[in-house]
Amino acid sequence: MKKRERIKPYLQRLYGYAVSLTRDRDQAEDLVQECALRAITARNTPRDEHAYRAWLFRILRNLFLDRVRHEKVAESAAEDEFLAAETEFWQGEE
Repeated sequence: MKKRERIKPYLQRLYGYAVSLTRDRDQAEDLVQECALRAITARNTPRDEHAYRAWLFRILRNLFLDRVRHEKVAESAAEDEFLAAETEFWQGEE
């Protein structure tokens, strides 16, 4: 069975899981697309169907967690930049 055909039965369930994680349909679609791309391009995939399904959901969860981490780092960097700009113009007490 081709990799593209093998993942098809799981796409709707992956989407539901992604919506529950992101609480946003557009972000959920993006996650599922990226998950499918990774699964299709993977060199090795689990042969057992139960293991394959668990593997797909693990990929999706890890993609979600990576996005959350990336957003937190970007948010922290933006806050640091904002604070640096504010303190640069601060002259101290008068």
